[in-house]
Order: sequence, then C-alpha cells, then structure tokens
Amino acid sequence: VVLRFVGRLVQWVLELALDILCLIILLLPLVLPWRAVAVWLSSPDATNGGTYSGNGRSAFRWWAVMHFGAALFDMIAIPVALAACCAPTRIAVIVEGTWGGLHERLGEESTKRIRYHCEVRIFWIEQFIEACIDVPCLLLGIVAVFHPWRTIEVLRGTVSIASTRHPRLATGRDVESVQRRWKKTLKPMRRWWAACGSQCPLDWFAWTAALASVVMPTRIWPLVSEACSASRAGGDLF
Repeated sequence: VVLRFVGRLVQWVLELALDILCLIILLLPLVLPWRAVAVWLSSPDATNGGTYSGNGRSAFRWWAVMHFGAALFDMIAIPVALAACCAPTRIAVIVEGTWGGLHERLGEESTKRIRYHCEVRIFWIEQFIEACIDVPCLLLGIVAVFHPWRTIEVLRGTVSIASTRHPRLATGRDVESVQRRWKKTLKPMRRWWAACGSQCPLDWFAWTAALASVVMPTRIWPLVSEACSASRAGGDLF
C-alpha cells in the first residue's frame, strides 16, 4: 500500500511539473499578439468535453508545445522575411504569396488546430534564400547599366523577360502557384543580370586594347569598319 501511494505521489508530482512547464512555455505565444489570438481561438481536442484528466491533460500538453513551437518558428521566420524584403526583387513575391496563403488559411473553419500556416513561414525562408542569390545578380546588373554601351541592352533584356507570359502555369493564389509564376520570371532575369555584369571587366579590357590599337594609324580604319559592321548586323562589338 505504501509503495502504491508513493508511486502515485511521484506520478502526480511529475504530471504537475509537466503541466507547470507547459503553462510556462505557453507564455511565449501569449506575448506575440498574433499568436495570442490563435491560442485564444483554439483549444486542445480532448478538453473540449470539459474534462481535464488522463488524455485531456496529454492533449493540453501537446497543444501547449505546438503553440510554443509555432511562436518560436515565427521568431525566426518573420525576421527572415523582413530581411528578404530588402531585396527589391522579392517584395512583390512575398506580399502576394503571404496574402494568398493567409487568405486560403482564413477560409478554413476549425477550432481544433492551432491556426498556424506553416507553409507561409517556409515560403518566407525560401524567399530569403532566393534573395541572397538575387542581390549579387542585381548588383551586377546595376554595374552593367552604368556602362553606357550596355545600358540599353540590359534594360531591353530585363523588360523582355518581365513581359514574357507563361500560360501553362497555374493561376491560383496559393503559395505554390505564386512561387512557380515568379520563379519563371526572376530566375532568367537574375541570370541575365549576372551575364551582363560579368562581361563588364572584359569590356574594359577590350576598350583598352581598342584604344591602344588606334595609336597605329593603320589600325584606325579596320577598327571603325569592324565596329560599323557589327552595329549594322545588330550584334555586339565586344
């Protein structure tokens, strides 16, 4: 009898400690206003009947842990999304994908979940990774624009890529459809910027060699003739 009492006492103490720990970790989502609303609107499945024992306590602990994990993930995903918005190429993607994802989520009627759209948060992290690739390519494109002989070429190619339509892509507003549509535009665009910018050092070398060659009078006319031929053919001189 004594051993049974001690065993039950130890079990009660452990369960109480777990409950207190779950209450403590539940404070984090309550600090974040958008998660506090989600906590208020949701409830553990097993406690909906009004009981708080056995499976009900286990459901409460799992519910608290899920809300804590959601709040913790938000503390990582939201700063990452804001950092991704520093890349101009990602602002429209993030806004459209977030709006579509949250709109789709808000259309669901369920009080048994923690009201958390994990797909949107993963989308933010993916956009941050894409932004880290976009920024160097964008800088190369800007460098190319400031080279007068490449300005028109860079802008014309950028506008051409941006205006290309992809009718086979889905027109949905969900996160996946938005991501696919923008990827078809931004991926070739950043390749174009990188290609134009990476050719600028070669341009300087070619211009230097061309100017050095005109020191010899016999090379002036061949250089001018070659430049005119390339211009009439619609090609690049270098």
